[in-house]
Amino acid sequence: MLHRHCPKLEGKLVHKIRLDILRYSAYPYNIWWSLTRAEGLKCEGSKRGHGNEWLNDQRVNWLYRVSLTAHTMSSTNLDERTTLLPSPHPKVTPLPRFQVFILMMMRMTEPISYMVIFPFVNQMMEEVAHIPKEKIGYYAGLIESAFAIVQFLFVYCWGALSDRIGRKVVALSGLVGVIISVLGFGLSTSLGMMIATRCIAGVMNGNVVVVKTMLAEITDETNQARAFALMPASYAAGATIGPLLGGFLSHPVERYPEVFGRLGFLTVFLRDFPYFLPCFLASLCNLSAIILGYFYLEETFVAKASKSSRPPPPQASSYRSASIEPESLIPLQPKPSLFTSQIIRVLTTWFFLNLLSSSYQAIVPLFCYSPYSAGGVNFNPSKIGLLLSINGVTALLAQTLIFPDLERRLGPVKTYRIVITFLPLVFACLPLAHWVYPLGVIVVWIVLGGMVAVKAISNMGIVCNNLLINNSAPSRDTLGTLNGIAQSASSLARAFGPATATSLFALSNEHNLLGGQLVHVVLVGVRLLSLLVHIECLQWLTPKLTDVPPYPPVNDAFAERQVRLEEASCNLDNDDGKLCFATLAGFSKRLQRRAFLRVASVCIRLGF
Repeated sequence: MLHRHCPKLEGKLVHKIRLDILRYSAYPYNIWWSLTRAEGLKCEGSKRGHGNEWLNDQRVNWLYRVSLTAHTMSSTNLDERTTLLPSPHPKVTPLPRFQVFILMMMRMTEPISYMVIFPFVNQMMEEVAHIPKEKIGYYAGLIESAFAIVQFLFVYCWGALSDRIGRKVVALSGLVGVIISVLGFGLSTSLGMMIATRCIAGVMNGNVVVVKTMLAEITDETNQARAFALMPASYAAGATIGPLLGGFLSHPVERYPEVFGRLGFLTVFLRDFPYFLPCFLASLCNLSAIILGYFYLEETFVAKASKSSRPPPPQASSYRSASIEPESLIPLQPKPSLFTSQIIRVLTTWFFLNLLSSSYQAIVPLFCYSPYSAGGVNFNPSKIGLLLSINGVTALLAQTLIFPDLERRLGPVKTYRIVITFLPLVFACLPLAHWVYPLGVIVVWIVLGGMVAVKAISNMGIVCNNLLINNSAPSRDTLGTLNGIAQSASSLARAFGPATATSLFALSNEHNLLGGQLVHVVLVGVRLLSLLVHIECLQWLTPKLTDVPPYPPVNDAFAERQVRLEEASCNLDNDDGKLCFATLAGFSKRLQRRAFLRVASVCIRLGF
């Protein structure tokens, strides 16, 4: 086997050969990692599949991916003690900054258009749809739930379509749909038109799925957490800009007569459609992202990307290394399942997280807009927009300043366990703000400020869950479909959350249930229940590693074949490749042990 791969080395150079082998489990669990310490491996036979070299051992159902690197060194610099193992600290791959910037622009424009209506949507229903203020709660969540219901029906189609025609065209199409939707909402003259325009956004909005998929495809395990930390940060930036536009630019003629009061036809138009200006500015943000993506965004889908742009494989030469390594792992089965136990558990936690987050987004503007007698704090749209913008700023600071170091120290699962415990406190702050309202507006702002700070911490669970979703994908070819399923679960949660929360808020105050606080009691209870679900799922995903032996054998035969060597050599005289010993290399010994224990513990749970 080595003869088939070893590059032709010329010149009188002393060289050594390193053979890297990645163990890859068979369908359906598809867990792979790199062994690190120097070990020997006895393989019987090898084969080629899809242009890649595999060492196949059917008895234990493992695949071994072969990666051969030939190092050339001068004889004067060669030391017999020179190790062929890689650095104990894997080099972090630099992020493609411009491509990441474009994707973050696309991600940021979506919450701008999504949240620009939040500060004034309750007032708009009162003025345009002529709904009594005490009845607004029954209709406020209906608009957002209609958006989520339609998105639930179509978002999986966009994710699957991106696996066929490419990521770029789907992302740009979604942004075009958002522009049509937000402009139509600003021109709405009835409740039906408001709901219809939000449904258009739900139909066309598939760019969230595609952006996540493209980000996963341009990163690897060394920089993926850093890149995905930018996703909620971009969302937080958009969630800061959108409410500011909606809160301070609605009714521009009445608020800023010195600017918009003497513009002739434009003044009349803005007086007839007082909510069009913030929607128009939000659409301009989407238009800028479309232009930037159309000209500069590179296609990441393998079937669409140009193969001619890939550099040729390097040739072995002095002081260089040539690597023969496949670009992707090809599973043993043709189409791995997307509904394994691991994926279902991750999606369950994702569903509950979005259920509570969407309820929060819908009920906070309604709570702030409602008068004190109806269980609120009587804020105007400007104050609501300012509060939501502060919420976005704190979330942005948490994602950029706190999360990277926390995730680096604890990992995504442990970080997730910590931050999700803060979410019940968020809903407990709302009744507290209502109770302290007689003490003055400053006290109310202090309570609401604490609420958004706690919410910013709990928002870090979103990026942790995103990492778990992408890491549970069987292969990169299924990333688009899996993210489509995840977004469908998110849309399903958002279909129930806003309408249920706002209707329960109106019902609690109309009938004075538990003093008007029934909605807050229910939301805190649901959060505690979902917390138990999160703990149960995360315990399955990360069992106690201390209870697992270092190298649990699958069976006796497999244990006998695992021959550990400090230095392994290759039998270069065996042309047919029936017997070879190779040096296995990977990450550092500490990281290798952790990865091996984690995967081994999962295998034990699954009954191997």
